[in-house]
Amino acid sequence: MSIDAKRISVVIPTRDRAALLERTLRSLARVEGAAELEIVVVDDGSEVPLADQLPLAELDLDLRVLRQEPGGLNVGRNSGVAATSREIVAFLDDDVLLEPDWALGVAAAFDGRRALIGGRILADAPVPIPDWVHPRKLTYISVLDLGDRPGPFPSWAGPVGANFAVLRDVLHRVGPFRPGLDRTGRSLLSGGDTELVGRVLAAGLVVEYWPAATVHHHIPVERLTKPWFRERARAQGRSNVLMEDVHGLGPGDLAREAVWALRAGGIAVKRLAAREPLIDAELWLWSSRGRLEARRDLRRAERRGGA
Repeated sequence: MSIDAKRISVVIPTRDRAALLERTLRSLARVEGAAELEIVVVDDGSEVPLADQLPLAELDLDLRVLRQEPGGLNVGRNSGVAATSREIVAFLDDDVLLEPDWALGVAAAFDGRRALIGGRILADAPVPIPDWVHPRKLTYISVLDLGDRPGPFPSWAGPVGANFAVLRDVLHRVGPFRPGLDRTGRSLLSGGDTELVGRVLAAGLVVEYWPAATVHHHIPVERLTKPWFRERARAQGRSNVLMEDVHGLGPGDLAREAVWALRAGGIAVKRLAAREPLIDAELWLWSSRGRLEARRDLRRAERRGGA
């Protein structure tokens, strides 16, 4: 096992969540071969430096805490990549519990064919996930469970940032994470992992679901409410526009975005007619609202830049 673990660098970006992070690190310390992993925690400008809050001496880990000025999740990921050296770079959220064979599963995925894998992510929640949460919306709370068999992702799913891994050479080939995407502070924006996966696929490389690398993701009870899901859908709409803008793929003006909103409204009506839960229709509309807001903001920024 030690030979496999020595192939892996683990990067955990975080900010102001010392208690959850300690829980994750203690879980990581119980993984088979944990002492052989190279681990970097990227402290994205916590109010109190995390190195002063963690019981580093108690953890039998090759662990460093890298502190940086606040820059957001993708900046932290890039800093972690730059500070590590192993063949495989695995990314974890700061609030997961790992299965004991997680590292073995990660190493086994990279057998010369796969470039990037998304591990299975199960829910670690204080209450059951409500019935109104559509299975395809579980990724809103960073849950990804496509079963026990590895393989290509379906069109509606992809790797989730809480638990994925990529070959370092692939990162060198396709480039770093985009700093302008994904979470900064309390923002619910996302997409940094999705955008990277898109570039990996565009390069003709293999991306697969890999359940042998399983974690359990902490889900606060407030994230299992309809208001939170509405805001998450809104943020997803904004995130999608930002990803499109990065690649020049999005609608060029607000009129086209309004057409997209009307289409989303039509889909919502059809879902209601099919007696699907009302929240499914609402999420389409909230996502559309986020798209319109993001496109409006981009247009205003362009005008200011041209002034």
